[in-house]
Amino acid sequence: MRKSLAAAFLLLCAVSASAGTITSLSPSSFNVNSGEQFITVIGTGLGNRLVFDGPAGHFEVNVNATFSDRVVGWVPEAIIAKSGTYSLTVTGPNGSSGPATFTVKGFKLPLAILLPEYVRVQPRTREGVAVTYDVFATDSGASVSCDPKSGSFFPMGTTIVKCIATNIAGERATGSFPVYVRDEEPPVIKVPEKAIVVGADSREGTIVKFEALAFDDVYGELQVDCLPASGSLFHVGITTVQCSATDPDLNVGHGVFDVEVRGEVEWYPLDVIVPEDILVDAKDPRGAEVSFEVYVKGTDDREPAISCTHKSGEVFPVGDTFVTCDALDMWGMRGSSNFRISVLDRVAPQILELKASPDLLTADGRIYSIEVFAQAVDDIDFEPRCEVYDVTSKEDIDLDDFDDPKSYDWQITGPLKLELRAERHGTTRVYNVWVLCSDYFGNHEQSRVSVAVTGGTASKATGPTKSGRRRSAR
Repeated sequence: MRKSLAAAFLLLCAVSASAGTITSLSPSSFNVNSGEQFITVIGTGLGNRLVFDGPAGHFEVNVNATFSDRVVGWVPEAIIAKSGTYSLTVTGPNGSSGPATFTVKGFKLPLAILLPEYVRVQPRTREGVAVTYDVFATDSGASVSCDPKSGSFFPMGTTIVKCIATNIAGERATGSFPVYVRDEEPPVIKVPEKAIVVGADSREGTIVKFEALAFDDVYGELQVDCLPASGSLFHVGITTVQCSATDPDLNVGHGVFDVEVRGEVEWYPLDVIVPEDILVDAKDPRGAEVSFEVYVKGTDDREPAISCTHKSGEVFPVGDTFVTCDALDMWGMRGSSNFRISVLDRVAPQILELKASPDLLTADGRIYSIEVFAQAVDDIDFEPRCEVYDVTSKEDIDLDDFDDPKSYDWQITGPLKLELRAERHGTTRVYNVWVLCSDYFGNHEQSRVSVAVTGGTASKATGPTKSGRRRSAR
């Protein structure tokens, strides 16, 4: 009798501990990136926990709702974000039910980070300025972080901003862009708003004094140069005064006003005809030879005396030169006019030679120091400056890894020095090292030199490949 009761008890325990059965899933497929989703498991004797396995990994979630013939549960977002076939098991006190399978269909573009090509900002102090910028990822749910952050204080010069984006699926994208903080606004010149009208002290005219000021947002008050200068002898008639001020960044501000000197009798000044402002390119470091023609109207004197502060045909230096021409006829009538000659350097340096040492690495995962030799010539600037400003590759290369700062693939360590990791994912990794050569006046030319990584052992790629692209330094 006791043996019979024990056997019955064991049979009862076996029946109560038996697993349930899954007959179907609803829905049996989802579209990739379709948002929050729930799945209904139809069957008998189902448990209270859903177990998912598939391309996105292993996940376990509690059942949200239980009915006599089904249970309902939430599908993790990481599964909806990655296409493929997944298995689903329902577990509970009585064991596991299933597995059953469902699919996530569709194509998902790899995560990418959208960066500005460059950011150019006018500073307000000699130290720099706070700069804001916008960076986005193609996945709206991805987190994006940059260094330096938007809104940070950027010093004068060029700063490279490095950004990284990650999403819930574990994808990762990186990129960088330059921020140029450069003073490109000219000083503001304050001159008399109205013409200065004075009487002549003699037939020659009179001494006239005036005030001209210059202010720059970055450098404050600056010296002003005027032609004619304050305190000069102004002849009878109307003379146009040209004023200018140049800040340390070679931005030039201009101001103009008239001085009218009136005589005791009605007087008509000579009309001195000068060229419109002349703009020429520099031929060599001295500048350029410029010729011009000046003549006089309003007199019967066939050969009035004409004198200019600079002669036609002389060599004018790079920059702005104001030329004032005065005329005097045989009856003592005078006239004056002026114009500007601008000699510009608008030609970028020419890069003659560019090479890296070493330019071939064996893939062993180590960091190597690379030196770049750059030879550039310029017609005006005898010593153009060259520097490495970016590194690209068709393989995914990380400038910085926020999880492990020591895992970077490349880093610029000096004007023509950098570090590269001897690593490859495919047959050969080619680093494109971009070099920018600039002259004194800001003209620049860019080129690249390659460093190849081959041999050794290829490492497994951790993210999508990224095509190398050329970034402009403008």
